Order: sequence, then C-alpha cells, then structure tokens
Amino acid sequence: MNTTDNHDDTSRPAIVIGRSDQSRLNGMAMSKLISAPRTASALLQEIQRATVVADDAVQPTVVAIGSRVTFRVGNAGPSREVVLVDEFGSPNTGSEVAVFSNLGAALIGLSKGQRIRWPDRVGGSREITILDVRPPALKPVNSARNTAEPNMPSPLEPKEPTGMVLAFHRPNPHPDDDPPPPRAA
Repeated sequence: MNTTDNHDDTSRPAIVIGRSDQSRLNGMAMSKLISAPRTASALLQEIQRATVVADDAVQPTVVAIGSRVTFRVGNAGPSREVVLVDEFGSPNTGSEVAVFSNLGAALIGLSKGQRIRWPDRVGGSREITILDVRPPALKPVNSARNTAEPNMPSPLEPKEPTGMVLAFHRPNPHPDDDPPPPRAA
C-alpha cells in the first residue's frame, strides 16, 4: 500500500463539520466526481469520517467554510494565512483557498493545534499543522436551501439567464493550491 495515498481514518485526526457545510461539501464533491475524481473522493472521505454537528455547535477554533486559518506546511516552513472558500477565491489576492482543492479538503474540520498528513498534488504528502482559526465573519447560507428564508430560491437552482457572464482570473495561485478547473469552451 502506498502511504502517500493512505486515507485510513486511524491515521487522521478527528474532525468536526457543521450540517450546512456538510450539505454544501457533499453536493460540491458529488458534482465533481467525473471531472476531478481524486479531490472529490478525498473530500467525500473527509465528510464521511467527520462528526457532523448543528452549525451553532461548531466551535470557533474549527475550520469551516469562511474561516480564516493560519497553518504551516512541514515542520519548519513559514506560516500561511488563508480564508477557506467554497469556490476559488477573489482575483489577485492569493489569500483564499477553495475547499475543493487538496489543501482545502485537508483543512476542513480540523481544529487549532491539530496536524494532518495529506497527499499533495504531485504524488507526495505533507504535514499540515493548524496554528490558528478565526470563525467566519458571517455564517454562509446553506446552498441546498436557504432555511432562514423559505421562499428564497437555492443558489443551485436554475435562474433566468441575464446575458452576463462573470469570469475571475487568478494569475498566481499559491503552489500548495490546486489549479482552477479548466474553463468551458
């Protein structure tokens, strides 16, 4: 067995995920099983092994979507601070990491002080240590259905076309991040 692809639950720290993050992550991973099977499978494995709790029971020191996370890759590397987002971050900042990336899937659900050995995108593995976590500024809306506003449509439901296309350019992603998905033709 190749230890760099080891996803054995006994070698990984316990993680906690809120119900709304679980729903968002599950939908995201399922939709990417064909186009990005490796990352989708890793994310689904993390969701499956996580302890799922009510959103208001997630401690502020647990990495959730929207959390600001300070971590270190390796034993002596520099620390890095990012915001964990559900899609690739804003252009030109490099301070956001998508949960649907190798690094993002490794970070989700970990708590301050925890370490995880995680496969990187080039076939090796790296140890990631969580140094600090700050909770999301605002609670993200459950993408499966907005429960606070029952008459509001889900962001996943089709909407009337507006004729406008938004594109974001991320010219210099951090080397630990996965590249953005290819653009549709």
